[in-house]
Amino acid sequence: MDLESIFEIDKKRVADKLTLNPDYFDALSEGQKPEFLYAECSDSRVTAEDLMGINPGEVFVHRNAVNMLASTDNNVNAMVKYAAE
Repeated sequence: MDLESIFEIDKKRVADKLTLNPDYFDALSEGQKPEFLYAECSDSRVTAEDLMGINPGEVFVHRNAVNMLASTDNNVNAMVKYAAE
């Protein structure tokens, strides 16, 4: 896959989303307040949204290598702080 193909696929994705819901991207721009935090492996084969059958913004997802949540990891600390607040 080349970069041009990626942009063409994204244009189609945008058009498809707007066909189903003309306000899709406006709704996304309103921010997010998910009720759940989900930590998952950074494996790129499946997304949390696909696993749970949800839309972007319905769950706060943190992806990292092998689900390691070490207290010395600044990314993990920032994620927990954001989720808690």
